[in-house]
Amino acid sequence: MAATASNRSVRIGKLHQALKKHYKPVELPRRPLLEQILFACCLEDATFDGAEEVLAKLIHGYFDWNEVRVTTVSELAEVMTGLPDPTSAATRLKKILHNLFEKHYSFDLENISKLALGKAIEHLESIPGMTPFVLGHVIQHSLGGHQIPLDDAALKVLELCEIASAADVAKRAVPGLERAIAKTKGIEFATLLHACAVDYRQHPQGTTPRAVILAVHPDALLPGSAAAKRLAAEQKKAAEKAAAEAQRVAAAKAKAEAQKAAAAAAKAQADAAKAAKAGSAAAAKAHAEAQKASTAAAKAQAQAAKVSGKAQSAASKKPPEKPTTKPAGSEKPSAVAKPAPGAKSPPPAKPAPAAKPAAGAKSAAAAPAKRPSPAPSGKPAETKKSTPAKPSSKATVPAPKPPTPAKPKSPPSAAKPSAAKQPPAKQPPAKPASPKLPPGEKSKPTAAKPSSNKQLSKKKPK
Repeated sequence: MAATASNRSVRIGKLHQALKKHYKPVELPRRPLLEQILFACCLEDATFDGAEEVLAKLIHGYFDWNEVRVTTVSELAEVMTGLPDPTSAATRLKKILHNLFEKHYSFDLENISKLALGKAIEHLESIPGMTPFVLGHVIQHSLGGHQIPLDDAALKVLELCEIASAADVAKRAVPGLERAIAKTKGIEFATLLHACAVDYRQHPQGTTPRAVILAVHPDALLPGSAAAKRLAAEQKKAAEKAAAEAQRVAAAKAKAEAQKAAAAAAKAQADAAKAAKAGSAAAAKAHAEAQKASTAAAKAQAQAAKVSGKAQSAASKKPPEKPTTKPAGSEKPSAVAKPAPGAKSPPPAKPAPAAKPAAGAKSAAAAPAKRPSPAPSGKPAETKKSTPAKPSSKATVPAPKPPTPAKPKSPPSAAKPSAAKQPPAKQPPAKPASPKLPPGEKSKPTAAKPSSNKQLSKKKPK
């Protein structure tokens, strides 16, 4: 635990007495400000002898500090092998040289030492790469200020003596240290503390640094000490207790989760049973509906069969319909006979009302057939060739028997067509020929019967 201000001051005094008892102070030569900065870069976490040796190599091994600045870190680390961490020391040194040159364009810093202490410290703090140990060493040895330089090794010793807390170590500053140590004793205390800290860092089991630490704090947690063993036992016990507590909490949590899972499983089982029951009821209802639908379908089928039987019986009692088209056997007379002179032609026969010609077809009455009339007694009948009609594929209708000779009247009309009649093909109506009359007898004009297609036949001039 961290000490109070009074206890810290007492422990700092005890530490100074123990350091003087086991170590000797180091007197450092006066150097220019730049060399003092570079020496501090080499001295951090290292021995005084090692830092002096490395600084001498840099001064005599290179032409000037600008050549050191442009040298790589790896090459500098090979030269600085006498230090505990040459790579870190070479990085610090190169970075400070580079930033100083970028800021001043030279390596002459003596004008900074002539400034007031506050301004000089502020100026040095603004240089990138300036660590607290380097700044404290320069303030103490070049600027005439009172500040104890502290590196990682010194902070570790102060923490073991319970002079510095963990927060102080993180800030890299120990409050009250400069007040407990007089300014006249500052360089002596700083060199003694640095020597002890580097010794403990390099030899943690060394008797001299351990004796200094135990003189200040007998219960210091040094490796292998009784206090360290006791602390390790306490830490082990606390860890076991924490593990047991964590195990208990985990077991309770697992038990609660198991109970919750069991409750969820029971609820799911109840829901499943309820759903199965509802499903069986729904299935029974669906089965009843299916039976009902089947009965309705059978009833509808019987009704349809009944209606179909009635329709068939009604169709069998219905009379046959008249044909709308003429049969294929009907035909027109192929030739029209010319009546004999002095004989009357038979009256035209009226067509049957059911045998109407198709639309657009010519009526059979438009082309009446000429039948030969019988000649007078003792004289053969003179016939005249009739206009040939359109040949038909069927046989011609035979002419009826000639009636008794009579006075010629109007041209005879067409004979009654047969029952099986087809619509005749379109053909021009034949002109009726005037019959021959005996000498001295005049024929009477007769009006021509209009055809079915409303065309008037031409009268032959007398």
